[in-house]
Amino acid sequence: AFAVVSFHLNQSLSSLFSLDLSLVSQQFLSLEFAQVLDKMAYLTIWQGDEVQRRVKGVVTWFELGENDKNQMLYSMKVHPPLWRAGLRQNFRIFQNEDIKSILGTMLQENGVTEWSPLFSEPHPSREFCVQYGETDYDFLCRMAAEEGIFFYEEHAYKSTDQSLVLCDTVRHLPESFEIPWNPNTRTEVSTLCISQFRYSAQIRPSSVVTKDYTFKRPGWAGRF
Repeated sequence: AFAVVSFHLNQSLSSLFSLDLSLVSQQFLSLEFAQVLDKMAYLTIWQGDEVQRRVKGVVTWFELGENDKNQMLYSMKVHPPLWRAGLRQNFRIFQNEDIKSILGTMLQENGVTEWSPLFSEPHPSREFCVQYGETDYDFLCRMAAEEGIFFYEEHAYKSTDQSLVLCDTVRHLPESFEIPWNPNTRTEVSTLCISQFRYSAQIRPSSVVTKDYTFKRPGWAGRF
């Protein structure tokens, strides 16, 4: 087991979370990297005697640091199991399958066993769908975006359970809660608070038109 010196967790909707850890251990050089890489890691965040949250993921990077004759310093990166989908490219066609079936195949092939599709809108089957040289992760993200689906990792507070949740509406997001605003970072705080906030705006495209073609009807406009 490792003792955590520091950690940094970066997480947002429809992206892979990244957990950077600085660790110490008394196992020194007897610890083989193969014992750690591609294995599941669990981080429990405490505040006093109360668990604030738990994070579970795959160790994707591991580094040996210095030692002070008593313990060894290590660095580690942890990502969700879906991270593995970015390591493989593929060329294939899915025929007469809906988005739930396609995503289920992609997740199963990449070792993501804990996931929940929470769909409120109909997602009809596609006559055909092509993955052409994309990584499995890029293809999954493209398919989800076309169907208006976003995803996030849902963490359990009282256990190590963690699930990838796919939604097509914000109604399925966890219930929101209030977090106090405290811009004075020099004062000591004992509760969770927001210390920095930035608001920005940007001009973006308001609509997209795509054209398609089918040999069955060459004169078809195929505009969407």
